[in-house]
Amino acid sequence: MYTLYCHHNYDRLGGTLRPITRLLSHFYNVDLKPYRGEKRGVYLGHNFMNPKQVSRKMRRVVFVGGARPADHGIPRKWDWKSADHVVFISKFFRQIAKTQYELGKSSVIHLVGGTPSDDDLTPIAPFTKSFSANDEIHFMICAKWAKRYFKRYRQHIVLFQKHIQPCYPNSILHILGKKMDQEKSEGDNIISYRKDFHSSISHEVYKKADIQIILTPFDTGPMTVNESMHYRVPFICGNNSAAEEFISKVEGKCGAVVLIDQQIRTARHCRKIKPMVSKKYYGKKLDNGLIMKTVHAVVQNYSEYTSWKWTDKFSYKAQADKWMKVLFR
Repeated sequence: MYTLYCHHNYDRLGGTLRPITRLLSHFYNVDLKPYRGEKRGVYLGHNFMNPKQVSRKMRRVVFVGGARPADHGIPRKWDWKSADHVVFISKFFRQIAKTQYELGKSSVIHLVGGTPSDDDLTPIAPFTKSFSANDEIHFMICAKWAKRYFKRYRQHIVLFQKHIQPCYPNSILHILGKKMDQEKSEGDNIISYRKDFHSSISHEVYKKADIQIILTPFDTGPMTVNESMHYRVPFICGNNSAAEEFISKVEGKCGAVVLIDQQIRTARHCRKIKPMVSKKYYGKKLDNGLIMKTVHAVVQNYSEYTSWKWTDKFSYKAQADKWMKVLFR
C-alpha cells in the first residue's frame, strides 16, 4: 500500500491531477488523500507550490500542466527548487519553463486517458475504416470556455462551412462546450453541445467522432490530444503544442500537425507574441488550404490513423510506472 497526499482538488472533474491519480489507483495500490499538513510522506501538487504550506520532510512533487492566458503561456513564478521533483505535461512546456526559470530536478510525463466523466481506462483498440467523399464524416472541435477567444472557435466554423463541407457534403461538425441554455442544438450539419465537459456528453461525442480538429495557437498539451488517442479519433493540431510529441511516441500515426503559426519555443517568444491574449495573433486568417491538405490526407488514409499501436515505453501502464518512480522512487 502506498499513500499519496495531494492538492485538495486532486479529484476535480476536468482537473489535470485527476487522470494521474486515476491512473495510479488503477494500476497500483495507492491510497489517495488530500494533504492536511502531514509532516511525512509524498505530496503531489499542481502547477505551483508554496513551500511554507507543505512540510519539508515530505517528498514534494509538482505537476506543471498549464499556464494562464495573462501569463502568455509561461508557467507561474514560484520557488521551483523548493520541490524535490517537477513533472511537466510536455517537453514543449518544459522548454519554455527552462528559458524563464532555473529548475531543479524535472521530467516529462505525458497524460493519458479519456474525458473527465469516463472512468474506463481501457483505450479503444486499433481498427480499420475508409471513407469516400460522400460519406457521413463526423468532425469535432472543443469550443472550450466563454471569452477564451484564443481557442479560435470562429476559424474552426469557417474551415468547416467553407472548406470541409464543399469537399465532404455530408460531413457533420460536433461542437463541444458551447455556451448556450439548451443542452443541444442542431442546424446546417452542425451539432452544438452545452458547456459541460464533466457529463457523459463529452465521451459520447468522442465515440461518434471520426476526426478532431484543434487549431489553437498555443497549448501546453492539449488534453484533447490524449482524449483523442483514448477514443482513437485522429487529430489535426496546431504546431505550438505537444501534439508532435504524442505522435512520435506511438507505432504509426495517431494524428497530424499543421504549421499554421509562428513557432513558439521560449518564454521570450511567449512575451513577445502573447498567443492567448493578442487578437492580432489568434484572430488572424488561417491558411485553410494548408489545413485542408492535412484533412484530405487523414480522410483518404484513414486506417493509417486508426491502426497505430501503443508501445512498451508509452502506454497506460508505462505512464503509471513513470509516476510511481518519481513519487515513490
